[in-house]
Amino acid sequence: MPVFTDARLVAVLAAYESGVDRVLQQIREDHDAEPDDPVPPPAPDRPLPLRAVGFLGRTVKDRVLDPVVDVLRGTTYPGKPDWVSQPSERRAAWWVRRISIWAAGPTALPWVAGKLSDRLPIKDTLSAAAQGLVVCAVSREYGVDDAERRISLLAQVLTGRTIEPVTIATLRGTQPTVEPTAGELPAEFGREVDEAVPEPRRGVVRRAGGALWSLARVVGEMEDLLDERQKGHLAARALGALPGVGVVGGYFAEHTALERAGTRTEQLLSRRFGITTAQT
Repeated sequence: MPVFTDARLVAVLAAYESGVDRVLQQIREDHDAEPDDPVPPPAPDRPLPLRAVGFLGRTVKDRVLDPVVDVLRGTTYPGKPDWVSQPSERRAAWWVRRISIWAAGPTALPWVAGKLSDRLPIKDTLSAAAQGLVVCAVSREYGVDDAERRISLLAQVLTGRTIEPVTIATLRGTQPTVEPTAGELPAEFGREVDEAVPEPRRGVVRRAGGALWSLARVVGEMEDLLDERQKGHLAARALGALPGVGVVGGYFAEHTALERAGTRTEQLLSRRFGITTAQT
């Protein structure tokens, strides 16, 4: 297998980073969306048992799911007038919590195969794609506006490689000639994410799965480097090794891994770029 050079890694992560804004915007909008596809009102001519099921579904949504979503969302979130006045660490924590809720379900699905899921490349790439969202969202809330530093953070959190922003800037300047295949990814990736995101009738879980699939197709090129990404609790991963119920362990493992990706990003922002964070 050919060596995965820094130039190639930067090209792939630049393609990934270029499409992140679309997905983060979707996550912002999904805080007001239904937990999944809305339950249609029962038709008067439907049998009584079916009408009872429909009534129960609407009741659960109105009295259980919607309040839970409101609690998880919090009173301050992107788009609210007081959002920008909140400390950076609080805004970053909102994103970590929200992405963990939004993405842990789809990323846990491959775990249903138990230990056999370790042989499925999609398991690693879905997990890395979700963690990359955390890295980009957290770094933005701490004022990291340049793509070079965000790509540097992505490289270290997802693969363990340290590539300085100045090196990334140089590599991106020669990217089309060094890695022509990877250099064509951003436009293609943008179309894929656009196709996955803007379907308002799809439930949140289905939209999350579609968007993460598009992200995973890009980072899948660096599949062999993803063992260094953040991992969940050992106990949850042990449960995830069991067939069938492994999806439960996978959910908690991926949820914890996403939180650790946020913590790791804050640590690197402080240590490498001198930005004061909650982890300082």
